Amino acid sequence: MFSLKRPLRWSVLLFIIFSGILLTGCGTRGTNSNWPGLSTDGQTVYAAYGKRVAAYNVAEQKLEWQFPITASTARIYTAPSVEDGRVIFGDYGASGGMLNPKSITTIYAVENGTGSPPATMWENKTATSGKVIPPPLQVDDTVIIGTNSNFIIALDSITGKELWKVEVEEPIWGQPVHRGEVIYITSVDGNIFALDIENGDKLWQKKVEFAIAGGIAMNDELFYIADFSGSVHAFLLSSGAEEWVVQADAATWATPVYADGTVYFTDISGNIYAIDAQNGERLWQQNVEHPLQSSPLIHDGVAYIASGPESDEGEGELVAYDASSGKVMWQQSTTAPLHTTPVIADNAIVVISQAGTSYSILAFNMETGTQKWQFLLPE
Repeated sequence: MFSLKRPLRWSVLLFIIFSGILLTGCGTRGTNSNWPGLSTDGQTVYAAYGKRVAAYNVAEQKLEWQFPITASTARIYTAPSVEDGRVIFGDYGASGGMLNPKSITTIYAVENGTGSPPATMWENKTATSGKVIPPPLQVDDTVIIGTNSNFIIALDSITGKELWKVEVEEPIWGQPVHRGEVIYITSVDGNIFALDIENGDKLWQKKVEFAIAGGIAMNDELFYIADFSGSVHAFLLSSGAEEWVVQADAATWATPVYADGTVYFTDISGNIYAIDAQNGERLWQQNVEHPLQSSPLIHDGVAYIASGPESDEGEGELVAYDASSGKVMWQQSTTAPLHTTPVIADNAIVVISQAGTSYSILAFNMETGTQKWQFLLPE
């Protein structure tokens, strides 16, 4: 097991710095305020970048549709949620104008595969006024959304009607997850909530000492979170009781990943860890050149890591590790940084790169790392 070390004071300062990058942007990032979001249904990838969401068919290598955000100051970087022909996403809000000082945030649902732009199923402009940072979670006909205005919201995914709303003390940055009729979700002040999906009633609440920027990984018995002190915690799903905690070398930003009895996670010093899911024993550790804010992608015994420098300049890197040993299987450079967790579509590793205000989707051979193709998204 990792040795338990006293959390470093600089982790709090780093959290503040990264928070500023995420929410307001910085001088080196031009007009952008976040990195692009990427999701897939296995054949098509869905990219959220700036004022657009695009669906790109990986198998046919063609742009299926794009959806423009019409509010003048609104942006969207949240990975779209795709279920049952619906694509749901929220934006970062737009100014309400001189007569309305509050930001107007819109949550959108569009029909998948209905032309370009796709038909809008509904828009909800009243559920929240705060940025929608984590991807929404669709469960049957309910969509759960965490917001930067300290709310957990449930909407009817068919109509967009608000079903319930729970206010918490701090923003929600991690994607909700569910097991049966229970929703599990974190807030940045270190709180973890278990809520009834039907009405939002709180079943239990747990708090760790440091901030949580990511979401939750889980198996049938335990769930796992990483906080900004570099601690990774395992809790019982049933009660929230803590089973074990281990310490990384640096602050952790991204959501851990569970696969085949192992928990994988990254830290902002560029470390990748694999630990035993039952007891926290370290199995292996590797390092990349750049800080890591994305999660590993685990598939068929391979761990894929995308990385790049903090700015939108310089090269990115995609590395494949043997998931059981940590041995490097292949690595591939890209001409622009990679900041988003990869996805798998049509038997390829797919990433999105960003160079200034230009975004590209790239596909790589899963076994060799050879680049198969690249598509420049419309600006």
